[in-house]
Amino acid sequence: MAKKTSNKAKIKSKVTKKTKTRKLITTSLKITRKTKLGWVNTIDHKQLRILHILSGVLFVVLAIAAGTIMKTTNYQLYTSYVTRDELASRTTTVLVPAAHNFYELDVRWAVVVLMASAAIIPLLMVTKLKDRYHSWIKEGVHPWRWIDVAVTMALTVGLTALVSGVQDILTLKLVVGLIVLVAVLAWLSERQNKGLNKPVWSLFVISFITGLFVWAVIASSFISTYIWGMVRFPWFVYAVVTMTFIGFGLAAINHYNYLRRYGNWKNYMFVERNYLIINLVSKFAFVAIFIMGLK
Repeated sequence: MAKKTSNKAKIKSKVTKKTKTRKLITTSLKITRKTKLGWVNTIDHKQLRILHILSGVLFVVLAIAAGTIMKTTNYQLYTSYVTRDELASRTTTVLVPAAHNFYELDVRWAVVVLMASAAIIPLLMVTKLKDRYHSWIKEGVHPWRWIDVAVTMALTVGLTALVSGVQDILTLKLVVGLIVLVAVLAWLSERQNKGLNKPVWSLFVISFITGLFVWAVIASSFISTYIWGMVRFPWFVYAVVTMTFIGFGLAAINHYNYLRRYGNWKNYMFVERNYLIINLVSKFAFVAIFIMGLK
């Protein structure tokens, strides 16, 4: 009888300990959740201002660093056309594809222009456009962000395509133009979903597919070089392509989560802060790779 009582006491003690442990874990999770939510809710214009100033200053520094450290590296831009093959056209006219060297672009100065242009909008957001920026954040639609994407992302992806072997000037114009279209469609999708709980996906999907088409062009250059060129690109080309693709993907995910109002993405300041961090880190890595690869 005493043994049964002892066993029951032990079982009861174990159950009590498990219950206490569960309560502690539950309490801990609640505290963690509150802390995270509190951290998100403490995002204010001061934090965004700091990120804008940091971005503007860093991009100017990177522009100066690229101009002074990088060596001259020219990439030929050419245009394709059809011409007459003189040797094969003895009895009849035979047309063959040809290329004309249109321009030699020094990548160093292209990177400098990219960083200089990237510094303009962050600095405008904390000076001349400060009040309008606050109203855009409040409304949940930020048109100047998409202007920044249209300009700087187009230049970034265009440079990435160039060093990846896409040197036909018309193809490069197509790549840059499609990235601008991606930004315009993303801005329109943001406006379209303003104040909606249930998102409308049409413009976002078109924007996303357009962006994938750009990466298909870059990927085709990689595959063609590997199969028919039988050469490998320098290491920095692979690093630049990877970094640009990751930045592009993270921005798309951030926009997607905002449209579906997922978790913390209901807070537009959280969305804006994510964009600023993605933009800052991806551009810093992009230029750092170029500097190390072409110094």
